[in-house]
Amino acid sequence: MELKIISIGQLKNNPILEIQKDYQKRILNLSKSVGFKKLLIKELPISKKVSVKERQIEETGIISKYIEKNNYNIFLDSDGDNIDSLDISKIISKNSFDGKNLIFFIGGPDGFNKDILKAANKIISFGKVTWPHKLVRIMLLEQLYRGITILKNHPYHRN
Repeated sequence: MELKIISIGQLKNNPILEIQKDYQKRILNLSKSVGFKKLLIKELPISKKVSVKERQIEETGIISKYIEKNNYNIFLDSDGDNIDSLDISKIISKNSFDGKNLIFFIGGPDGFNKDILKAANKIISFGKVTWPHKLVRIMLLEQLYRGITILKNHPYHRN
C-alpha cells in the first residue's frame, strides 16, 4: 500500500522543503510497520488562469487524473470535518488493514471546485483559518507522522 499526497503547488529550495524532507524521512522510517511501503508527494502546477473559477476548474482537471475509486481519497478543504490526531491515526490504521492506498489531495491557493469533492471518501479541515497551501502540506505530513507514532505507541505524541 502507498501513502500519497497530491498537491497543487511546488516547494522550491526553501526552508519549507527542508521540513518536508525531514517529515518524509520520519514517516518512511515508521510507516512500513503500519502497512505503507511508500510515501509519494506529487506536485502539480498552479493554474495561471485569470479568474478564481477558471483556476479551480483547470486545477480540478489536473487533480482528477489522480483520483482512483479503489483508493481512499481524502481532500483537505475548509468545509471538511474538523478532526484530531487520533482521528488521523484511525484513518491510517483502517486503510492499512483494508489494503487501500491512502491519498490526500491539497488544492491550490483558491481551494477546490466543489464538484471534485464528490469524489472524496472523506473531506477534512485544519480549521476555518486560511492557511497557505504549501504550509498545509507540512501540517499534513506532521499529522501523518503523529498518527503513525500513535499507532506505534511512540512517545512523540503525548496524550
